[in-house]
Amino acid sequence: MMNSVQMISRFNLKRFSYSYLHMRWYHPLNFRDLDAKYSICKVSSKTVIPSRNFSLPEFYVSLSQSAPVQSFQNLLLDLHQSTGLPWWGLIMMTTLGIRSAIVFPLAVHQNQVIARLANINDEIGKLVPELNKEVNIAKVMYKWDEAHAKKVFKRQLRSIHNKFVIRDNCHPFKTVLLSLFQVPLWIVFSISLRNLTFMSQSSNSVPDSLAALKYEGLLWFPDLTSPDVFIIPVLLLFVNLTLTEVHALRNIGKGSKLQKFLLNTSRGIIVVVAAVATINPSSVSFYWLCSSAFGLGQNLLLMAPKVRRILRIPKTPKGSQTPFSDIATNLKKRFYK
Repeated sequence: MMNSVQMISRFNLKRFSYSYLHMRWYHPLNFRDLDAKYSICKVSSKTVIPSRNFSLPEFYVSLSQSAPVQSFQNLLLDLHQSTGLPWWGLIMMTTLGIRSAIVFPLAVHQNQVIARLANINDEIGKLVPELNKEVNIAKVMYKWDEAHAKKVFKRQLRSIHNKFVIRDNCHPFKTVLLSLFQVPLWIVFSISLRNLTFMSQSSNSVPDSLAALKYEGLLWFPDLTSPDVFIIPVLLLFVNLTLTEVHALRNIGKGSKLQKFLLNTSRGIIVVVAAVATINPSSVSFYWLCSSAFGLGQNLLLMAPKVRRILRIPKTPKGSQTPFSDIATNLKKRFYK
């Protein structure tokens, strides 16, 4: 059984851990100071520390201290010092640079893969009657039952699809590469700006580059360390909803129940992001606005048929040559149906 000394030690350690984690979560500037101050309280995990379940604050702390975030923070500070740009200009230009160098090429590749897959599906659709005919002949010759015939048909269809995918080098997994790169970049950029903002508010002396966050904002938000509770969140909401609705209006009346569910889910997430922007520092919410605005421009650009031909995005049977006119027409149908 556990003696009274061990019980008291566990109770004090648990109370200390909660207090320490609370300070690390809400005051990320003091990580190293707190670690040094309370280093004498660290106890071997074999003797005292009980096993802990997953904790969201602890996960955020580890993420904010990760190597990618720390490296990106240093990159932003170096760029601010070397370029002489104000922080609002640096945030905007860095976002544009990442979009141009990484996100846009991946978006072009994603559109190429999606177009090739659409053409493959159209090509297979033309082969289905002939394949079905051959399976029916084999069904009679070899006396297959209906279940076996359907199994053979599906297997042959899948084999043809895989051969076409290899031929056109358009594996469906490539359609998610953009998200696999874009989402982590967005998270790292956001957390880096948030950390730098908290560092600039430290009571200790901070470098001039960090202190500049307090006065190198733009227009109605000169202080990038303070939240903008209205204008940036409203603009962010408008831009993101426009981006979502533009895609929805291109395929009005053709969506499945799953697509409609995903569309409504996206709308809900957009509202939540705008609400979170009201409590974030302006540096972070301004980055979100820049990223969304550039994303909207990128998607509108990739809709233009001439641009798609220049970027070698294949034509598809269902692809429209007048996408913007279609969006305007579908928008009218939505309000006047």
